[in-house]
Amino acid sequence: MDSGRGDMNGTPVAINGNPKRSTGPLGSHRILLTIVGIGVLLISAIAFATRSDDGQEGDSKAGGTGTAPFPHSRSGAQSAAANYAATLGGRDMFDKDARHRLVRHLMDPQVENKFQTGLDEDYSPELNRKIGLTADGKAPKGTTFVNQTMPAGTKVKDYSSATATVAVWCSGVLGVAGEGKKAPSANWFTMNLTLTWTDGTWKVRDFEQTDGPTPAAADKPASPSQDIGRTVEEYEGLTYTQ
Repeated sequence: MDSGRGDMNGTPVAINGNPKRSTGPLGSHRILLTIVGIGVLLISAIAFATRSDDGQEGDSKAGGTGTAPFPHSRSGAQSAAANYAATLGGRDMFDKDARHRLVRHLMDPQVENKFQTGLDEDYSPELNRKIGLTADGKAPKGTTFVNQTMPAGTKVKDYSSATATVAVWCSGVLGVAGEGKKAPSANWFTMNLTLTWTDGTWKVRDFEQTDGPTPAAADKPASPSQDIGRTVEEYEGLTYTQ
């Protein structure tokens, strides 16, 4: 597939079934949602904290914002990009209030409102149902929503004291895990983030996603779905630094 962003006329493009968008100063781009088998993948949050449940819905973890001040340097921009790539599509993005907090923390203030509006459109009840969640983005009772991304490397494509463009190569896992469920799927993709130096740290001005590069898959059977869900609950995510 091609780049996961709309063109200048707002033509929607889907990547791996993601509600991926480029919502910079040109305005909000509507996204074409295409779910392709088990290849669906969304970017996940890095840092997780347990979200309380009322017993009516399955487990879910909330992601951190990844917004600690990053150094005003090339390596600082790389660290920011890795953390932001993993945070932008995390499980918190399916919770409207949490998503709004993330966008306020991550985005350049000049594009914040456009991102808020566009992402509210993208993370819809229809999207949640197609992934296997409830309409409000929760995992069904007895299941775990698995949505985790691991940046494998970063590359600075452009850098100045005011802006930076950084590519982040990532692997990720997405699915609803539980007894009798199909094992969550894995994928590889690259996030390209444009950052601006704002309020003493790097913030996101724009982003896009492309498929791959994808290594050959290991010749090993998938683990049971419930094992993957349990692992996600037991293991903490990482914060990435250069």
